[in-house]
Amino acid sequence: MPTECGMSEQEQAIRSSHGETPAANRRSDLLSDVVEHAPDAIFVFEAAPPESHDWRVVYANTAFESLYGTPSPAGRSLLGFLGARASPGDVARTVAGLNRMAAFRTPPMRRRASGTPVWIETNYQPKIEPDRILWFAVSRNVTLSMLLAQRSRQLSRALDEAQEAIAVSTAHRRAWRIDYVNRAFIELLGYEADELVGQSWRKLFARETNFKQIEDYRVALLSGQRIQGEQQFRRKDGTVILLSLSATPFRVEGAERALSTVTTLRDVTSTRREEQWLREQALRDPLTGLHNRREFERLLRASIDMTPPGGHAHVMMFIDLDDFKRVNDTEGHDAGDRVLIAVSETLRRTLLPSDDLARWGGDEFAAILYFCAPAQAVSRGNDLLRALAGSPECRGVGASIGIVRIEHALLVEELMRRADRLVYKAKAAGRNRVIAADAGAH
Repeated sequence: MPTECGMSEQEQAIRSSHGETPAANRRSDLLSDVVEHAPDAIFVFEAAPPESHDWRVVYANTAFESLYGTPSPAGRSLLGFLGARASPGDVARTVAGLNRMAAFRTPPMRRRASGTPVWIETNYQPKIEPDRILWFAVSRNVTLSMLLAQRSRQLSRALDEAQEAIAVSTAHRRAWRIDYVNRAFIELLGYEADELVGQSWRKLFARETNFKQIEDYRVALLSGQRIQGEQQFRRKDGTVILLSLSATPFRVEGAERALSTVTTLRDVTSTRREEQWLREQALRDPLTGLHNRREFERLLRASIDMTPPGGHAHVMMFIDLDDFKRVNDTEGHDAGDRVLIAVSETLRRTLLPSDDLARWGGDEFAAILYFCAPAQAVSRGNDLLRALAGSPECRGVGASIGIVRIEHALLVEELMRRADRLVYKAKAAGRNRVIAADAGAH
């Protein structure tokens, strides 16, 4: 009902709450206009009597009806209104806040009249006067932010459950800084999340990393390309591990279109180690661990290719064991295998670590002696014969050795034929000896 000043009770309540008289001035009219048309729901209530919990709403602006989906509750009980739209727990928290007589905020979930769920955050501010206590409340629809926060939590949970290590980064000048890491990422590299967020990726790369390749990755990502590769990373404990890396760039709207990337990492250290072991096993003799025939032929071709025309930097030593058949025939093949292993160990000890050693097949061995003159090779061959004779594990087995120079453009087959002829020549001369070909003798 209008008063004698032509204002409703609601208008009087809000104006008097600001300490104004019914004869409000232009500024007060403007303020009332702002409050009435504010996008947030604004309402005022007071206790009647002051010491009771019978809080009565005395004013609600236009946005109130739109937000809460109900006509203005002016003149109605605050708790009655809240009780119909909020959970008992939310109502209890609101009452507790009002009893403390201090500003507070509560985010109860209420519902519109249609039943559509709406998250509403309300800030309460008291104004204590001598004869009454007014409360000013501002309600805001925070449904979108709540849904976004819920979605963010769901995505974070989903990423944390992922088996692969995942990180999100943003480009900052010449560095990519980490914004987010999931649980698998933390477990993989051993850092806590707060030790990684805001840091450059360079912190994680091992010193052995090819940083030229890292720069190539950066340029590719900046141009919008997805990159994949393998890089060495260093865990917090100092362990170097090999990780498969895949990064996809994307732009985030509303963030000055900042360029970001989502990166996945997978530990391939064991896989690559096993693959390397399998490759090596395919090129190794299973009994002695020396190179097998196939790998030795490849190494021999490489040494031929690196020899300049007319040059003689390297030699090949071909070794055929003497009296090995006696061990096999009298003591069995197990004993023969033990002798072959002992011979291979003697070769390793006698020749240089840089020499390539191989089991050519059966009781035949071969070696490439790099940067070795034929005369030096003969001396080292005699050292080998003495070492075999002095090894009890070799069971009296000796060797006939042929030494040939490695020449440019020579076929492997021809080189092996020359060495084989020298070995038979050594056997015909009484065995257990070294014979080297002259520069022109084949």
